[in-house]
Amino acid sequence: MSNPATYSWQQAYLAAVLETDNDLMPLRIYEALATIDQSLLRPMDTIEQRAVDDAQTGLLTLRAERIAEGKQVIHEGQLSEETC
Repeated sequence: MSNPATYSWQQAYLAAVLETDNDLMPLRIYEALATIDQSLLRPMDTIEQRAVDDAQTGLLTLRAERIAEGKQVIHEGQLSEETC
């Protein structure tokens, strides 16, 4: 079985997906999306296009979840302060 192709944008994508520091996560996601956008300026085959589409979807979902999670933590913090 052969290894799948490695694309130039994948390193930034993996850095975002594997980031564990919530403060750095938005920056990593932004960098990955910018790197992917740059790759769209050049021709790519169908396999890479599908991988790019999946990566963009994953990054946008991750960003939305982290933003929602951050708001929930703040909201819960405000509630607990109000009840104290």
